[in-house]
Amino acid sequence: MGFDASTDRLISIKKLAGKSHTSNEKGLSNEGLPSGVTISSETVFGETITSAPSSTALYTITGKVEYLRFPASFVVGSDSGSGRHGFALQLPADYESQSSNSKKGTYPFENNQVVNITSGSLQLIPTSFASSYEVKPYYGGNTVKDSGTQIPVLDARDWYVDYFNGVFFQQDPPGAGDHANNPDFVEGYLYIGDPLSTVVAAAGGDTFKTIVVSGQTDVVADSSTDTLTLVGGSNVTITTNAGTDTVTIAASTGGTLTGIDDQTSGNEDQLTITDTAIILNADKDDLDLEVRADAAGKNLIHAFGQSGSEQVLILSGGSSVDSLGYGTDTGFFVSGTLGAMGTHNSKGTSVFGGDLLVSGTVSLARTADSTSADGLLMGVGPGALSSAFSTTDTCTWFSGSIGGKDHVSDRGVTVFGGDVAASGSILPGLDTTTSLGSPTNRWANVYTGDLHLKNNRGDWTIFEEADFLCVVNNSTGKKFKMVLEPLD
Repeated sequence: MGFDASTDRLISIKKLAGKSHTSNEKGLSNEGLPSGVTISSETVFGETITSAPSSTALYTITGKVEYLRFPASFVVGSDSGSGRHGFALQLPADYESQSSNSKKGTYPFENNQVVNITSGSLQLIPTSFASSYEVKPYYGGNTVKDSGTQIPVLDARDWYVDYFNGVFFQQDPPGAGDHANNPDFVEGYLYIGDPLSTVVAAAGGDTFKTIVVSGQTDVVADSSTDTLTLVGGSNVTITTNAGTDTVTIAASTGGTLTGIDDQTSGNEDQLTITDTAIILNADKDDLDLEVRADAAGKNLIHAFGQSGSEQVLILSGGSSVDSLGYGTDTGFFVSGTLGAMGTHNSKGTSVFGGDLLVSGTVSLARTADSTSADGLLMGVGPGALSSAFSTTDTCTWFSGSIGGKDHVSDRGVTVFGGDVAASGSILPGLDTTTSLGSPTNRWANVYTGDLHLKNNRGDWTIFEEADFLCVVNNSTGKKFKMVLEPLD
């Protein structure tokens, strides 16, 4: 035999009022023993509930509450002869794809999750927080917000919703069985914040809620379980050690270094260094680039960036710094030795280790210290260069070895891998001194017009007629016909 209605009522009222029930004869004020309602911190809201939630659209999140349209399904065994009384609410079938809740996809925030079986992990926000939390039940309609017919608060069926476990109860059903006017959906607010147990566990003593960095946006913790993430910037690595509870911030190799400037003007990002490039003057200001050799300011490289005077000079330091004004039309200048520019007898050497490709004209610059003998000279070693000025009409000269020019015994060898085509004359450096070929390196064939022969004893010319060869003594002017005997 169960409790009668009076006992049920007295137990409930005294329990909620903090009193024990010892006798049906005692009223609330006559009970002397205390009591209470036992609850778990895992089912108590641990974060602030807003008093002004938004219901503009489904899945709208306001603080720690989310507006949803819960499908309602009949609770088996809760019917009577007058109809069905109990209906269980659950999360929508597409909750995980539609919601922006950061916890979606993890229990209990999963598709089709029934509220009552989560034992308080899922709860609807009750009207004790604000009247706007009153749920709105509907029959008919679909998953679209406000679709179907809303069941009024004062409807004749006299309904009630348990916000803790998500159960809709109607005292007087609209009809027997699966009546069309039974509830199909209930719109209300789901708590998506942390329970009190999580908040307490995360507290662990004094903490900072806000991290302020001067000139930057504040970092504010959204909840007790919010995570602060440290991100390494350019050339910075961040490592952690769980065993020693330490975080190490250090410079790293590679990466990108940007925004280096003198901090004295509006110019910024004058130097940017990445893994693949060093970019000077990234913000395109009128700037010069100087690479200096010592404290005295002797330049090795000077790039003029001012508009109208762009030049690149690669120098060797020392006195060459005084010659930066070398020619107003000089775009690129290389100095081989200190003070070499414009000095014909101290040119030094500028070495290019690979191919040298010139898309324009190679010109010879004349300065006040140049001589008329300056030309385009290609030689080996300083000896060849220093002796190159003995011949005043030299324009292009190749030396096979050091000191080889004009010397019979030390000519060296200059090799041309292909044909040599000359549009002018090819002349020896000295008269009757050098040879064309040698006894061991002879030309296979000689193709010529007239043949002129002259030494210290005679001067002759051989030229061709239609059917004989004519020999002329250039000293006397006499001509002779060469007699040729045919071969069988």
